[in-house]
Amino acid sequence: MTQTFIFVNTKQFAHQIHERLRKAGYMSYIMTSKMTPEERDETMEKFRKEQIHVLIATNILSRGIDVPSTQLVINYDVPTLKVRGTN
Repeated sequence: MTQTFIFVNTKQFAHQIHERLRKAGYMSYIMTSKMTPEERDETMEKFRKEQIHVLIATNILSRGIDVPSTQLVINYDVPTLKVRGTN
């Protein structure tokens, strides 16, 4: 598998995908807002060094990411946007 980002809406779904990929033998990691900045930096460094093949993330990682070796980006869920003042 090439370097792949998978974006999902919930942490729970990120964990489900991660577990399925792990059982299938893929080296995948999850990045969520519950991680410290240091943990996120370490995970991104591993992805850049191609030690991680699949990075599953919620919207924490949706902007400003440039990893030239990335060959596939999957937006599994349609991103949700919370707008103040609306229901």
